[in-house]
Amino acid sequence: MPPVMPHIDSRRRAEEALTLRAQAYTWAEISDRLGFRSREGSRLAVRRLLLSTRMPTVGELRSEHREALRVFRRRQLDHLAEAEANGETELATKIMRELRANIEAAGRLDGVNAPQRTEVNVTVSRSASELIDAVRAELAALPRRQRLGPATIDAEVISEEATA
Repeated sequence: MPPVMPHIDSRRRAEEALTLRAQAYTWAEISDRLGFRSREGSRLAVRRLLLSTRMPTVGELRSEHREALRVFRRRQLDHLAEAEANGETELATKIMRELRANIEAAGRLDGVNAPQRTEVNVTVSRSASELIDAVRAELAALPRRQRLGPATIDAEVISEEATA
């Protein structure tokens, strides 16, 4: 039977696994790096850790997401440099699109794209019923022809050949 790891060491290892996972490491890489018996073991350790801890604040979540985006962006830049060095323009273009999406996500996270509050003051000198009465009076003052709009003319086109 393998030796039992003290709880404090087990928790530290789970925290390290969570940190590595946030840095986009795979479960297999985490298991190899931290000495878990399987990738499922590392995943379960992180899951137990997350279930046992308090809910993070919005600020903490923003910070974690910001860091994850930064790490992801760094890896994308490495891949972009490699694709450009190998002359893979199509791959480079796809990576640049992902980079743009990453930067936009970071902007949303930081509130850069948030709508700006604008204050508008409207002064109304007449009530709605007074406005309606004024429009009715203006319409009544117009000649009947203008109130109804242009008259429609019904006509038929007769060619010159038909009259000859």
